[in-house]
Amino acid sequence: MKAIQIIGYKNSGKSTLILQLAERLKKRDYTVSILKNAHLLIMPEKDENMIQHAGKYMIASDKGAIFYIPSFLQFLQTLTFLHADYLIIEGFKTQNFMPRIICWKNESERKELASNLDIGNCGPEELKNVDKIDELIEAIEKRTFLLPGIDCGKCDFKTCHGMAEQIIIGNNNLMDCVTLHDNTKVFINGKEIALSPFVAHIMKQTFGGFLKSLKGVAPGNAVIEMQIES
Repeated sequence: MKAIQIIGYKNSGKSTLILQLAERLKKRDYTVSILKNAHLLIMPEKDENMIQHAGKYMIASDKGAIFYIPSFLQFLQTLTFLHADYLIIEGFKTQNFMPRIICWKNESERKELASNLDIGNCGPEELKNVDKIDELIEAIEKRTFLLPGIDCGKCDFKTCHGMAEQIIIGNNNLMDCVTLHDNTKVFINGKEIALSPFVAHIMKQTFGGFLKSLKGVAPGNAVIEMQIES
């Protein structure tokens, strides 16, 4: 999965740009997921009352469904629900380990938001410019990526942010990320289950820690079998 962050202040055109990018990516036969950073989730009062007594809550219809989890999810945890060819992220400025496109209303905002993670920017007069949007799509196809964001320290950089900056300028690539190529795999009833880098890392750290504490365990490949209860 590749990811692009859309960064900008309020009323800078982020939603308008995301809509156009998603439409064009879909027309190119890519699957698209969108993650938005909201300060407040508004639900009808009757649903709020029911949610308080449920671990998970779903509203379903013949046109789609809304799945609600009434608890805080870390940013990396949200990614386990959103696998697609491209993930478009609105906001989450502090998650600085993937490419960005800046939306700005004036030159002051553009300069303030600029960083080494930028692969494009879009001003208010460019939101309806077909050539500009196509230019951003080309940049997304060629230059986007998603690092694990766990700052494991296994590579030559202390943080995923540091590696992301170098990938964007062409000094490194995803093959240099050790965690992305960890060989942690899960098979259920003989079928391999796709794992996000975040989940694979957590599983390796958790089970690896338990196994290392057992007498006679040496480094090497480990196979764990268990029965999943319904």
